[in-house]
Amino acid sequence: MAHISGIADRRTLARLLAEGEVSAKLRLNSIEADAVEALERILFYLGLGQELDWARLGADGHYETHTQAAVSAFAVREGLSGDGAETTSEQLARMLERHDEAVERDLTALTVIHAGGQLPTTLRRSSPDAQSIRVLQRLLYVVGYGDEMKWDKFGDDGDYGSNTVRSVAAFANDVKAQSDGTAVSDALGAKLLEAVAQKRERPEPLLQDALNITDTSIFVVINGGRRKIAAKVKFGNRQGWRAMGDMAFATFLETRPDVFAGQPPSILHVLHAVVQNEGSLDAVNAYDNAFVSFGILQWTAGVESDKGELAAFLNHLKSNRPAVFQKYFGAFGLDVVGITGGTNSPASGHLTLHGQRLDSSNKKEALRQGDWVYRFWKAGQDPLVDQAEVEYALARLNIFYRNPGKKIMGRLVADYVSSEVGVALLLDQHINRPGHVPVTLAEAVRDSIDELGDPNDWVDDAERQLLERYLDLRHRTTMTDSKKRAKQIQELAGTVVSARRGSFQI
Repeated sequence: MAHISGIADRRTLARLLAEGEVSAKLRLNSIEADAVEALERILFYLGLGQELDWARLGADGHYETHTQAAVSAFAVREGLSGDGAETTSEQLARMLERHDEAVERDLTALTVIHAGGQLPTTLRRSSPDAQSIRVLQRLLYVVGYGDEMKWDKFGDDGDYGSNTVRSVAAFANDVKAQSDGTAVSDALGAKLLEAVAQKRERPEPLLQDALNITDTSIFVVINGGRRKIAAKVKFGNRQGWRAMGDMAFATFLETRPDVFAGQPPSILHVLHAVVQNEGSLDAVNAYDNAFVSFGILQWTAGVESDKGELAAFLNHLKSNRPAVFQKYFGAFGLDVVGITGGTNSPASGHLTLHGQRLDSSNKKEALRQGDWVYRFWKAGQDPLVDQAEVEYALARLNIFYRNPGKKIMGRLVADYVSSEVGVALLLDQHINRPGHVPVTLAEAVRDSIDELGDPNDWVDDAERQLLERYLDLRHRTTMTDSKKRAKQIQELAGTVVSARRGSFQI
């Protein structure tokens, strides 16, 4: 179960705003209980507890007369139209804006107390300074400690009692600080200030399924039954695990379009075409000489002592969704170190396990264990991890597509190839052999430019001729299964990806 968290509540509402689903889901008699709860908690943070009848109802997830009254009161306060029967996009956007301002005010108030060296005496059990206690309680809710505080019942009541003690102690435990929760030390206060400022959400523990690992298979035990998630396979003289995954990107796009609603359609079209050659969102291989690979682009831990792209992907996840990284990886001792690259070549780094850098074959063997196969597989079924996979996969385009350092005859790669099919073919090669792009394309351009003329004047047929020459050259390189991979992408032209010049739009 997710923690009660202001960051999570804001994210839930911001997603509705981005998807244009505000009035459809935040209205009288809505069945979207999670979204309504998030709305009610945000409104309470904004001082509308009386209208919400918070003392009696708390955040109950029912958009009824009390929620309507709070939305209406907010609209009146802000000079906006609406009677609260439904929340409008304009109202919600203003709520999020006011919420952010309120968090900043609380952050400033706590900073002042901290700067004055008054934290241990002001923020302690049974403190009479109710106003300062309310600031503490609100900020603990923001970063995810509303459960222990029983926020949905008591909110920021200004009483540093047993609920606040539990919240402070839980926060201290997660940030590895010594505290029984009865007072907030200067050091602990500084960590809270840092967490709020950096929007670091409380890590949610992974409730690990029971595993049954045999000589040939890995099963998760669910409701008394078993579900096979991985099989033992041979690779040369080596054996290891392969989890094919259930989350095919194309299927996921169809069943959960909301997850990637913020991405340009062209990006999703290109990835749809390319990742059929790679893996599912939850695919894991732990049998070849790269030790473990994961996700739609099968990022690896690297061969022998080498760095790998898996560490760079996990670094992206850690930086952008730290609570999610902690849930699946950090809580079990996995971390990243030494990340380099990313501008003109794919980023890479080393993984660490319980503080030890995995920089040799012997050390990396730990990643082949069934527990780690399960954790990566489980992570790949989390929509927030899936979003990170797509974001990071698209970062590959930045390395070559509009990179001034990768120009061909004074022009960007994007000036020569602008169809979705063409971009998919280039990205496909870059994933398999990064160093070959744009070198292979450059040779094709030099061979064709006299015949095709100025790229500014090209139409569909000119780009098609360039891509034919490019593929002919690509097939002669050391790229794995170049013809097969190209054929699979081209077969999607006209359905998933467009072959029209200029169709790739970001």
